[in-house]
Amino acid sequence: MDADARTLQSEVPTESWSELSGSDKQNTIVLIVLYFLQGAPMGLISGSLPFVLKDHLSYSDLAALSLAAYPYSLKLLWSPIVDAVYWPALGRRKSWIIPAQLLLLLLLWYASFQVERIIEEKSLDITSFATLMFTVIFMAATQDIAVDGWALTLLSKANLSWASTCQSIGLQ
Repeated sequence: MDADARTLQSEVPTESWSELSGSDKQNTIVLIVLYFLQGAPMGLISGSLPFVLKDHLSYSDLAALSLAAYPYSLKLLWSPIVDAVYWPALGRRKSWIIPAQLLLLLLLWYASFQVERIIEEKSLDITSFATLMFTVIFMAATQDIAVDGWALTLLSKANLSWASTCQSIGLQ
C-alpha cells in the first residue's frame, strides 16, 4: 500500500460518537456549549422577547427590534478582523470568545432589567433598546466567527465534519 492510500485511510471520518477519540469527544462538547451560548441570545431576541413584549410594543417597535438580528447576516464584514487581531497570551480564538462571553453576560443582565421595566411601566425608548439588542447580537455573531475558526483547529482533521453537528445541536 502506498503512502497516499494510507493517508486517505487514516483520515476516514468517524460516523458515531463511540468511535471518536477522547480528545475529540471533549472538544465536541466544548463546541456544543459554545454554540449554545451564542445561539441563546439570538433565540431570545428574535423569538422570546418579541412574544413577551408584543402587548407592550407597537408593530413598528417590534419591527425596529427585529433589525437587531442584522449582525448575524453581516458578520462577514468584520470576520477578517476577528481572524487577524488577537492577544497572543490567550490565543487567536480565545482572545475573542472570552471577552464576547463576558460582554454577553453583562449586556443580557442589563437587558433583563430593561425588559422588566418595559413590562411594569409600559414605556420604552425603542432606539436605545434596539441598540442594546443589536450589541448583544453583534457580540454573539463575533463569538460565532471565533468559534467557527476554532472548530477547525480543535477537532482532528478526520472529524472536522463533527463541527457542523456541534453547531446544529448547540444552536437548537
